[in-house]
Amino acid sequence: MLNANRVTITICGKEYTLQTDEAPSYVKQLAARLDRRIAEMMEGNDTLSLSSAAILVGLSLMDDSYKTSSNMDNIRGEIRNYVEELKQTPCAVSWRSASGKLKRFRPSLVSNSFGWG
Repeated sequence: MLNANRVTITICGKEYTLQTDEAPSYVKQLAARLDRRIAEMMEGNDTLSLSSAAILVGLSLMDDSYKTSSNMDNIRGEIRNYVEELKQTPCAVSWRSASGKLKRFRPSLVSNSFGWG
């Protein structure tokens, strides 16, 4: 950890002190959201233990993360397909030329994975 920050957070009434490279405000925001999600899970369910609620919230968050990652992969694939289609059109030469100009301003705008430049 290059710029480790020491951050104390509270989740379900228990304090945790962490070392992280992330901004303290960001870590506290995450902790507050987690605390709220666990409280919501436990609300109205007197038989659910804190550890069970934490596991269920963790599973839900992992599901959200997996689906988001999968959606991003699908979007990247769609973009690659669109770019390939564009390269097959009569104006493909213009696109290749434009990609070279874009790279001069910001190389990350045009990825070599698309086969440009």
